[in-house]
Amino acid sequence: MPISEKTLELNICSEISRWLKKRIIWTGLTQKQEAKAGWDACTRINGRFFILQFKSSKKVKKTPTDPRRFYAKHEQMLNLIKKVKSNRSVFYVFPDLSTRQELLNCSDILDQTYVYDVKAIPRNIPFPLKKDGAPRKSGLHYIDIFTNIPIPKIIIHSEPIVANLTKIKEISIEGEYIEKIIKFDDEINFETFWQLCKTLGRKLIGGIITNE
Repeated sequence: MPISEKTLELNICSEISRWLKKRIIWTGLTQKQEAKAGWDACTRINGRFFILQFKSSKKVKKTPTDPRRFYAKHEQMLNLIKKVKSNRSVFYVFPDLSTRQELLNCSDILDQTYVYDVKAIPRNIPFPLKKDGAPRKSGLHYIDIFTNIPIPKIIIHSEPIVANLTKIKEISIEGEYIEKIIKFDDEINFETFWQLCKTLGRKLIGGIITNE
């Protein structure tokens, strides 16, 4: 028996709260609001907003290496892309489950749940096309995920976007980080160091490596 997107959404949100061991307030939308906004659930953790759009699949894998297929509306995708801001993380959520039996047999639903960062989708992603090159009347992008391989992959059609997938437990809940290595060939003085700190901002986390 196929499981609904809402069933997956409720269970995954519950498991996220349990996994993080903290009280999390989840915000949901009515069907009318969701059709316009393009997302299912939102929460704020450590001052950062996490916006999630859940997808469910009706495809049952015949072999472990088979892809799991999902569908995403083009308009919804564009709406989600617009939601990406410096203080927001927006993700498509793809549970690698499609039936009630798979859900019952799953000991760790988060371990079977993958996410794709919406900010990685081109803002000008083309409208989905049929094989003959004509626009797909449904406006649906076909999305395949491959999870039983060393590095899980996602393919978004029509003009294929191929990228790595991430398990939901592997995303950072602390916000964005900038990794930067700055090399000084000459001896750095306090004035130079202080100017560097002001340029990078108050949230700087760094270290100094010497040659000694």
